[in-house]
Amino acid sequence: MIAFFLNKSKYISGMEEHFTDSSICNTSCYSCLRSYQNRRFHPLLNWKLAVDTAFLLKEKKVDTLSIDWLEIVSNSLESLGKEFKKLKLNDFPAVQHERTGNIGVFSHPFLLRNKRHRAISLSMAHREAENRIDSEASIVHLDYFDIIHRPWKVAGYLYTGSI
Repeated sequence: MIAFFLNKSKYISGMEEHFTDSSICNTSCYSCLRSYQNRRFHPLLNWKLAVDTAFLLKEKKVDTLSIDWLEIVSNSLESLGKEFKKLKLNDFPAVQHERTGNIGVFSHPFLLRNKRHRAISLSMAHREAENRIDSEASIVHLDYFDIIHRPWKVAGYLYTGSI
């Protein structure tokens, strides 16, 4: 998906390494999205989400489990600490809080997570999570943006079991 935009866009040509090496830029920097004028939005800027938005407008679909996201999400899950066990539920990244047993399932920001309109693949991940928890624990659905930009909130949600 990123290769498509690198080849088609005059604005991001020559930035292949920037967008394919997550050690250079995970979300945004002054080489891609940030500027002095948009400084109050820096914590919200995310070039992967911008690329997905453009791709959705053009192709009418998005790869919600793309390697571009999963690599950064995996690194962000590491920042939660040792009391969170990393899981994979129906290919979705997830973590389980060791003390409470609560599970957080992470999905693309574009996927619907509410119970009534949840994507089928995410519902399958939810069922897998249900099989791993006891009656006291909860399942919390969060998006990639949460774990990348607000890991402290994610830790709180998983500790309490609610959003």
